[in-house]
Amino acid sequence: MVSSIDVVVDHRDAIIPVVLNIFVDVYPSEERRNQEIIEESMQFVKMIPASNEAILSLKSYSLPQNCSICMEKFHDDLKEDDSDDVKVSTMACGHIFHYNCIVQWLQTSHVCPLCRYAMPT
Repeated sequence: MVSSIDVVVDHRDAIIPVVLNIFVDVYPSEERRNQEIIEESMQFVKMIPASNEAILSLKSYSLPQNCSICMEKFHDDLKEDDSDDVKVSTMACGHIFHYNCIVQWLQTSHVCPLCRYAMPT
């Protein structure tokens, strides 16, 4: 929105004309403005694929199917919604357990139940 105001000041026989130009950007919401900024910046972004060397250097892991403490599955392949995500934890030795299982275990013993890696006491 652009507005122009002409003001005349009368000060002891001196007339000084003043012209004010006021520029105001008006946006309906901050969220909309943020979206506009993102869209403007995306015009300059060009998607470039990673090199084959970088892709081949990715490490891949096989996770165990069951927690070694409670012997329950980490995930249910038949479950369709992810609303009940399973919380897992990895020890320094790399073994993976249900978070609650390994916490309960470590409150009793300071060693990994699989390889006997000693946690600080």
